[in-house]
Amino acid sequence: MWEKNQQPVGNYKIEPLGLFRGLGEHPKMGRVKKRINPEDIIINIGRETQIPKPPEGHHWKEVRHDNKQDERDRQKYEKARKLHRFIDKIRENYQTDWKNKEMRIHQRVVALYFICKLPRHVGKEKYEDETDTVDCCSLRVEHIKLFEKINTIGENVVEFDFLGKDSIRYTNKVSVELRGNKNLKLFMENKNDDDDLFDPLGREENKDIALGTSKLNYLDPRISVAWRKKWDVPIEEIYSKTQHDKLLWAVDMATADYHFYNYEGEIVLHNVDDEGQQRDSDDE
Repeated sequence: MWEKNQQPVGNYKIEPLGLFRGLGEHPKMGRVKKRINPEDIIINIGRETQIPKPPEGHHWKEVRHDNKQDERDRQKYEKARKLHRFIDKIRENYQTDWKNKEMRIHQRVVALYFICKLPRHVGKEKYEDETDTVDCCSLRVEHIKLFEKINTIGENVVEFDFLGKDSIRYTNKVSVELRGNKNLKLFMENKNDDDDLFDPLGREENKDIALGTSKLNYLDPRISVAWRKKWDVPIEEIYSKTQHDKLLWAVDMATADYHFYNYEGEIVLHNVDDEGQQRDSDDE
């Protein structure tokens, strides 16, 4: 139960052992996925609910009572709805900062320009045991090529070629502003192919950013639901049954005329403490 509404649990099935397939050009493709034992599993359950018994002779890794996830998702989407109020100011700021002499700000401006233009994820630093996927702020010199002109595209062309989220290869050629092209040439000077393109940024600020599948984690599901209702598209064409069950709050809330930008009021965020009580917090 969530705020007196019955909500189905998410996917609770464990994949069996086997060969790992992955998505795109995943570097761990073909490796063996080991069997998952009860000692590897965290049970997330209500405080008043009976805890399921593990198989005889085994125990759960941990039992926790985290009831915050749906609230965090809604807060995230509500905050994103406000972006249209500030996006013009953000673009105005990075246009002003094009000529900034400080390299850290200079590189941040170019990275933000590409995030907006492509558009792409921010990208975060990877650790040695993680898949070598990148995005805007974690690009290396080897991931881009510069061209003065390509007839079918235009002038000041940047070619991108890298493994993005879920190890899916991203290739694209885009025409950019002249100063964007010149700045990239500056950032690439005296660097090897495996050096970071935006070295002073991309790391402390981004290391805690969690990236998920775009449709489920970045796009407000009410947009998809409203589009589906407006054009009478079957829900199974958009979400799997498990995804649909998890997003019932959006299915119930969004009508065919729902519009992401039609939000004028102030947003009050709630923090849910360990005892399940809501506490108002300032909206940053």
